[in-house]
Amino acid sequence: MGPCQQVDHNYPQKKIGGANRSFQKSWFKKHNWLEYSVAKNAAFCFYCF
Repeated sequence: MGPCQQVDHNYPQKKIGGANRSFQKSWFKKHNWLEYSVAKNAAFCFYCF
């Protein structure tokens, strides 16, 4: 099947190192093995997850 890539999701921001950060859907184009979990608000390697 392949990795779950939620491209139409509104990725929430999280304060990291004093700055607001969030997942970027453009990362899916750079890394076809990348998977995003909406439930965990986290990115994973498809092969490891």
